[in-house]
Amino acid sequence: MIGTYRLGFIATFKQNGDLILSFDYRLFLSATTDLPGVYFMLDINDKIIYIGKAKNLKNRLTTYFNKASDNKTIQMVQQIGNIKTTITETENEALVLENNLIKKHRPKYNILFKDDKSYPYIKISDDNYPQFKLYRGVIKKRGKFYGPYPNTTAAKSTLSLLQKIFKIRLCENTVFNNRSRACLLHQIDRCSAPCVSLISDKSYQDDVQNATSLIDGKDDKIIKNLIKNMEQASSLLLYEDAVIYRNKIQFLQKIRQEQKISGIKKNIDIIACIKKDNKFCICVFYIRDNKNEGNRIFYPKSPIGEIIDNVLYAFISKYYLESGVPDKIIINQKIIEQTLLEQNIKCKISNNPKNFEKKILNLSIKNAQLSLNSFLNSKFNMLNKFKKLTKILKLKQVPQLIECFDISHLAGTDTVASCVVFDNNGACKKLYRKYNITGIKESDDYAAMRQVLQRRYSRLLKEDKDLPDILLVDGGAGQLQQAKDILDNLGIESVLPIGLFKGEKRLAACDRILLPTGEKISFMKNEGFYLLQQIRDESHRFAILSHKAKRAKRIKSSILKNIPGISDIRSKNLLQYFGGIDGIKSASIQQLEKVPGIKTNLALTIYQQLHKK
Repeated sequence: MIGTYRLGFIATFKQNGDLILSFDYRLFLSATTDLPGVYFMLDINDKIIYIGKAKNLKNRLTTYFNKASDNKTIQMVQQIGNIKTTITETENEALVLENNLIKKHRPKYNILFKDDKSYPYIKISDDNYPQFKLYRGVIKKRGKFYGPYPNTTAAKSTLSLLQKIFKIRLCENTVFNNRSRACLLHQIDRCSAPCVSLISDKSYQDDVQNATSLIDGKDDKIIKNLIKNMEQASSLLLYEDAVIYRNKIQFLQKIRQEQKISGIKKNIDIIACIKKDNKFCICVFYIRDNKNEGNRIFYPKSPIGEIIDNVLYAFISKYYLESGVPDKIIINQKIIEQTLLEQNIKCKISNNPKNFEKKILNLSIKNAQLSLNSFLNSKFNMLNKFKKLTKILKLKQVPQLIECFDISHLAGTDTVASCVVFDNNGACKKLYRKYNITGIKESDDYAAMRQVLQRRYSRLLKEDKDLPDILLVDGGAGQLQQAKDILDNLGIESVLPIGLFKGEKRLAACDRILLPTGEKISFMKNEGFYLLQQIRDESHRFAILSHKAKRAKRIKSSILKNIPGISDIRSKNLLQYFGGIDGIKSASIQQLEKVPGIKTNLALTIYQQLHKK
């Protein structure tokens, strides 16, 4: 059971011009419960600035109003206008709730991490002939999940290895259930074709068992079984089968030798967290039963003045709340609430490794240092570009955010507008947006630009989100005028609209900047000018990519719509049932009849239309 309790009295006052406190905390604490739960700190505008959890809410909140231990906490407390609390049954329930609320609200004083949904896993389905596939998202009950892997490349590499050795299927059920003949993967010896019964049920299950054992790191058991099978095949004079077993053995032994880390036989995550110039970097090495599965780098967002202890605690709490927990976690420094953290995630945490574990930890620390240095250097270079741009445009202060728009279409069809966003750290790809342009005349780029800018900035205003400092359009006076008109109509004065247009022969060295006053700035060998070209080129790339995707989708859909009797609903049913055009083309007339809304005559028509020569 979760209940909510709130008490906060706005009583803002200032001393020497500085905000000291914004509500009567003594009265608040006198009525605060000592139960476990989650607390929300809000500013005087009722905006959440911090979310935390506690075993005892009263004790935890009291600590904020005693002598603060660091500048970050002092600064945060000075901004408190109100506090809300949510009571939970247990501390663990509070931990789960805290994690979900931080992801939802993303308060500025919380340590923020990339959503764990991006971590790749290998999923083995629970079908009669299990499918192996790359999976992202929250772990579900159905099927088996292995991971997380440090990156997509590592997961795909493992899938490729399993496919080469055991020839397990990777295709979706819609394709698998409707095949009438073996696919190309079988022809190149990458699939045993269970879809058309070219392998017995027992043999396929043996391959699945061996594949899962390989993921688990049980190489010895697999190799022993393969040696046994090879010897049996040889004794029966089945030399071709024996060669297949021999090749699998050699391949496995080679892989094992390349990945082996002597001395580590458990599943261990080795985590190093370092700090430099108020920026944190976390490096995680994944050791899975003698094998180094690679590492992953994280750059958590944290308030100025944060300490490594808090960052490590926040990272481990969040990461292992949604990911598989290893046998052991090794960190590069002790955490104050380490025992509590171990109880929450049910895993032993060590900060004093020995022998080979210590070597890997040192490697993780070095990787974190190198990655952070590279990140800070890149950040410095990008900030330097922004400063140079400030001088070119004669701005009073360095811009923090630049948005750039471009339009892409083919003879007026499948028109798409792109929006890319850059800040002082570089491209903010999470903020990229693409817009399908509708209701305009073909090839009317001005109308397309008006539409995307109207949609973009009216929504930013409605949702009270940050506006950019500079609006860059890929084009000259005409496109820039559209931007000026939209900003004027919406009453936006804080955004500077500028254009970047091609000169003679469309050479980069002939590019010019067009200001809203009509002034033109010719190309110069300057990092600030290069920055605008980089952003313009990125918006162009993203626009073309989005346009091509839209066009390809339309073409695939139109293949079906050109067939007499195929409505939008029937087209959708066919694509969903067979997993795409290729699946439909490979289907027989009898298989086509199984799709809702497709009768015999129509199935025959579809088959004939798709197999015209």
